[in-house]
Amino acid sequence: MKILIANDGYADVGGVHSYMECVAAELIARGHDVRGLYYDVVDPGKVETILASMENFSVQGEGLEPALQRARRWKPDVCFSQNMRFVDIEQGLQSLAPTVKFMHGFNGVCISGQKMHGFPNATPCHRTFGPACLALYFPRRCGK
Repeated sequence: MKILIANDGYADVGGVHSYMECVAAELIARGHDVRGLYYDVVDPGKVETILASMENFSVQGEGLEPALQRARRWKPDVCFSQNMRFVDIEQGLQSLAPTVKFMHGFNGVCISGQKMHGFPNATPCHRTFGPACLALYFPRRCGK
């Protein structure tokens, strides 16, 4: 199966990058053809990882349409989108193949993106996102 993994950052350090490394390594070990599409410029010299060894497409390096055209010619079976914050890129991915979106945070469903209250104690927030969240943001120190 041809799997296109997409993320906005290429050489990000942190949990999303570590997750993508593990997923890509396991998919490749199982015989899948995996490639990456990033918003950032792809510079394999920045990271020495499985992601750097794959063929990658870069929106900043090539432009949105040329990067999507190259990916389209490759004909992925599925797109696995990570922390892509650009709607036009997400729409482009959906035009390539069925797309699965992995939300690594709470952006879009929580004002702080953390889904937690910091006061009086750090606790998870179970509220549905709405206007009251703005009123609680500072007093409850959401996301802190």
